[in-house]
Amino acid sequence: MSRLGVSWLIAASLLSFAAHSQIAGKLDDVVTPAGAGAQYTMKIGGATTEVALYFAKAPGTNQKAIEIFFRSPGQLLPIELWQQFHLGQSGSGQINVNDGYVYAEKFKARKLDPEYLRGFDGVQVSQFLMTSKDQLKRHFVASEKVKVPAGEVTADHYRIERAGQTVDFWIHHDSKPMGLVRLKSSGQKMKHNYDMQMTQLVTGVKQKIEPSEAKPMNDEARAFLPKPSSSGSGGGMGMF
Repeated sequence: MSRLGVSWLIAASLLSFAAHSQIAGKLDDVVTPAGAGAQYTMKIGGATTEVALYFAKAPGTNQKAIEIFFRSPGQLLPIELWQQFHLGQSGSGQINVNDGYVYAEKFKARKLDPEYLRGFDGVQVSQFLMTSKDQLKRHFVASEKVKVPAGEVTADHYRIERAGQTVDFWIHHDSKPMGLVRLKSSGQKMKHNYDMQMTQLVTGVKQKIEPSEAKPMNDEARAFLPKPSSSGSGGGMGMF
């Protein structure tokens, strides 16, 4: 599998959750059943990838868990990958990524090393993990109609730019629990150009990863992940 894709899903899932949490204010105020989320299609380089983002069983008080399913075309068979991330909130209200896990049939469940939770180059997810609506408004473009496979809605359009990458995303607050309707990235690098659009809301999805069964990372699992960059060490995981 290419190193492409994994960090997109990390970023997209946390972005959509953070946007939703702006409404609730605190993680423990977000009451969403495990298995509820949304499905998306992501297009990059002429290929279409299936993505599902949904809540998993929370690891503890004032924490939330999100699991991401990823299916990408392969040479013989589709490539399937699951990721799970545990989010916590500090006393100051900052949302943090506490733990991360990854699962593929060839290496089963693995707990991500700490460096995979810190950063990659490009737009950083920490830029989306905001603790106030005022901060989010700084990136507001317009309230506009957006048409995706799930339908046509009026959504809030936001834009963030960094290091030659532009990320536009549309949030429709009634499209719960995720809120993310569309995410489009563009830039000079091929891996910065992709478009992710909602196809439907989902409920009752059974989580794939059981953290208690996860083993430490190995070389085979690391080969599936983008390499963390020192430039991303300031916090958050990147779009790339």
